Amino acid sequence: MSIIDTVTSSVGIFQRIAYWAVKLDSGKWLREIDERFDLARATRRRMDWALDLVADGQTNHIRELWLFCPPGRLSPTGNSARLPLKQHAHLALPGTFFQFKVATVDATMGGVVGRRVESQVIGHVYDQASGDCVCFIWDAQLRVMSEP
Repeated sequence: MSIIDTVTSSVGIFQRIAYWAVKLDSGKWLREIDERFDLARATRRRMDWALDLVADGQTNHIRELWLFCPPGRLSPTGNSARLPLKQHAHLALPGTFFQFKVATVDATMGGVVGRRVESQVIGHVYDQASGDCVCFIWDAQLRVMSEP
């Protein structure tokens, strides 16, 4: 079984959305689509970069950051991107990976009607002094991923 098959196994409905996954120093995988129990809200929720990785200090233990994207017209099999820490080993420092999404919210006077993710970005800062980084960007409207 390939690494992509392992990390994307049991995805189900999440094959329609892009999501990140990280491999930690320990070899453990954490995925955005994994569920966690939130004690503060007493509910189950999907893993959150800020609430789970940053708050727990796990960003210092990331060895690989992945982005898995669903199929689209221009990419019928979907896309995946991998950013290993060792890619720029001479400049690499723990805690230099990042992830964020760009979204729009449709609202009326009555409240929020819907939220739509427009893009998702994963990246690795390889030179902290200049801020230089390498990143992959998933465009949800075109359903394609950029190359660095």
